[in-house]
Amino acid sequence: RLDNVLCRAGYIECRKGWSPHKTGFAATVETILNYTSVSGSSQRFAAAGTNVYDATAAGAIGAAVVSGLTSAYLSYTQVSNQAGNYLFFCNSADTERVYDGATWANSGFTGPVAGTLSHVAVWKRRVWWVERNSTKAWYGAVDAISGAMTAFNFSGIFRHGFFSRSGAPKGIADLVFD
Repeated sequence: RLDNVLCRAGYIECRKGWSPHKTGFAATVETILNYTSVSGSSQRFAAAGTNVYDATAAGAIGAAVVSGLTSAYLSYTQVSNQAGNYLFFCNSADTERVYDGATWANSGFTGPVAGTLSHVAVWKRRVWWVERNSTKAWYGAVDAISGAMTAFNFSGIFRHGFFSRSGAPKGIADLVFD
């Protein structure tokens, strides 16, 4: 846990200083992805330039675990089912990817054209994806990590699609109130 503030008698003090965790990136890190295994161990990945790197351990970066991306600005979510935990990401330009705790692969979902999905989230145990420049969202079966997806058209609700008038990306999210 990282605390950026310290509680003092009568005031809150900002934490001073910082230290690098990973070094040697050729481009700016745009996305940090977190993965938690079934056992509870965590892995961290950093997307920079056209690559994704394992950023779990401190020190210099190693070889890319995913390469050839158009953008390192990623939308990601983790999915858990009886088979395990999976980390999905998309960026609206490249084929959607999945991590199973050991290997990165192309997503096994079918339906929309690969590389057209801009946001991903989980809701009601389904993986939902937003299609770029449209009013469509796609969802898979309950607890599915691959297979055919179904389109859901939000055109009656979102006249401008999942993008604002300024062109800034919008997406979907799961809000939980406990």
